[in-house]
Amino acid sequence: MDRSSSSISVSSPQKILWNTIFSTFSEFSLFFTFLFFILVARFLGDTAFGQFSSALAFVGIFTLLVIFGFSYSITKWIVRDRSNSGAYTGAALIVQFGLTLLCFGITYGTALLFHHKYPHEVRMLILLVYVAECLKCYTLTLRSAVKALGGFHFDTLAMNAERVVLVVLGGILLLLGKGLYTAAGILVFSRMISFVLLYWAVHRLSPDGISFPGMDVCIQLVRESWIYMVQSLFWRVYDYIDVVLLSLLSTFEATGWYGAGRRILEGLWIIPNILTEALYPELNARHLVSPQLVKNVLDKAVKYLMMIGFGVCIGVLVLSKSLVQWFYGSAFQHTANVLLILGLTIVPSYLRYVFGNTLIAINLQKKEIEISAGRSIFNILANVILISRYGFLGAAVATVLTDFFALGLYLRLLYKVHLAGKAWIKDFGKSFASFLCVIPLFWGIRGISAPVQCLVLLGTYLVFLWIFRALTVHEMVFFYSHLAGKWREFIHR
Repeated sequence: MDRSSSSISVSSPQKILWNTIFSTFSEFSLFFTFLFFILVARFLGDTAFGQFSSALAFVGIFTLLVIFGFSYSITKWIVRDRSNSGAYTGAALIVQFGLTLLCFGITYGTALLFHHKYPHEVRMLILLVYVAECLKCYTLTLRSAVKALGGFHFDTLAMNAERVVLVVLGGILLLLGKGLYTAAGILVFSRMISFVLLYWAVHRLSPDGISFPGMDVCIQLVRESWIYMVQSLFWRVYDYIDVVLLSLLSTFEATGWYGAGRRILEGLWIIPNILTEALYPELNARHLVSPQLVKNVLDKAVKYLMMIGFGVCIGVLVLSKSLVQWFYGSAFQHTANVLLILGLTIVPSYLRYVFGNTLIAINLQKKEIEISAGRSIFNILANVILISRYGFLGAAVATVLTDFFALGLYLRLLYKVHLAGKAWIKDFGKSFASFLCVIPLFWGIRGISAPVQCLVLLGTYLVFLWIFRALTVHEMVFFYSHLAGKWREFIHR
């Protein structure tokens, strides 16, 4: 498995940018998934949407065993040994299928224990969602293999196909008056499409195709992946425990209001998803060559995520009420307050994405587990205390507190391993100062429509970024020249 650093190739900035462009096309298709859940909420109402959100969150905690961290370990294996990529991928799929059967009984048995909150119709919904989420687990492994093999364009094709089918077919059936079971069934069908396409892509890109090796390879893969599974456990608990606890401690109606706000926030996570999906294979390769190469790319990622994060905060501040009204309707008016509170998590959550993946890429998985464990415990305690007192708004406040708590832990560790530096403080100061300069203008233009307010404020924010030299002319020229060049190359093909 070990390779010398001379045999590991790292990508140029232009290649990273091109991979990021494909990742952008792939992750922006999450808009279609987001639109599907909006349709579910609008046509089926807040209570039904609360049931759907509860089923997804409940199942999400248990299917972490099916993921088993293979989406991380497969990348490392393939980067170091591309010739056996098909065997590694096949071994991961074999293990995941076995874990699917095991977790099925655990998931349904646990749902039965909470039968007073999850009646028969909700448990049937949980079963359908379980199948969909297991397919997503397989797809995560295949996506990691495809990207490690350099096939970002195949990933873009598969994810766009899944999500377009989801919103088109799901939208038609919801318009025809179909219910939650149909919506869950469409989720299963669309994920089957991406699974088939990605399986084909890995088979085509791998020198040996996809093969299914003996148990020795499977056992070796499990041994080297269990630490990622533990890390994924804490990530999953953090991602879903608020919705699960809210459904158990409150009503499905309140869960629907909170879940709708979380859906909008998850839509805004497209941006760090794009960057981390493009950078994770590259961080693995650079770590094998030189730690300084990791720091160079991480510095840029942090700088741009802070600039973008504060810009997104401005959009949420201005558009929260309008977004909820446009997407969900008057039945979800309480969601606007949820979204305003959750908007405070944008910058720390964006940074958290990159920090967590960087620690894994540089083989500090145990430290990442410690941080994730602390964050999850903090989140559970905060949710139990705040939900019992303040309901769905308490869940939103708990999320904010947890994200800032986790950010402090990440920064402390990154400074210790010399990956964080004074440049981050300068970059944060420039972005934050630009954000603060925009706030007075917000109070001065409250009389005009929200979309116009948003455009004016974001334009002003960009001007201040330029004034404070957070975004230089050289960087603008670099992005423009390479994007334009790649676009011309794409057209000529």
